[in-house]
Amino acid sequence: MAKPRVSFRVDEELKQKLDEVASQRGLIPTDAAREALEFWTDLDSEMLRTVQLLASPECLNIKPAVVLQNFFILQRAKQAAELEVWGPHQRLLMQFQVTSDGRVITGEELFQSLKETFIQREERKKQDQLEANLRNGAPLSAEEKAFLQRRYAQIEAEDTED
Repeated sequence: MAKPRVSFRVDEELKQKLDEVASQRGLIPTDAAREALEFWTDLDSEMLRTVQLLASPECLNIKPAVVLQNFFILQRAKQAAELEVWGPHQRLLMQFQVTSDGRVITGEELFQSLKETFIQREERKKQDQLEANLRNGAPLSAEEKAFLQRRYAQIEAEDTED
């Protein structure tokens, strides 16, 4: 059965770029265009909206691909730093969480899971910084004191659960 045909026009600059990318990767331009189309259509819709918002003239005013590329570079740099500090036996990459039935978590579910992990990390960092400030005799604001009280209560509750 023949596959449906999709046809569209591009300007000469984009056509040249497509030809260069295809050549560098050992593909014909049609296959390179198909891969690009599959990539963009496979993105989670909320993720795509976020990328488009960040790329928009009202925000960063850059191409969406640069937004994705730079986020990926940031992630690679973090992982390289973890590898350098922790060595090659570090934990699995947290963005590839798998459920007990073998499903890879993605989209909003992965976002919420990662967000919770990062909130916990940032709370620990903030606690460490505030405790260092206290040790150095720096005064804490009422908000900072309340934060530490909440953190200590959380830690105590976690300890009693174990």
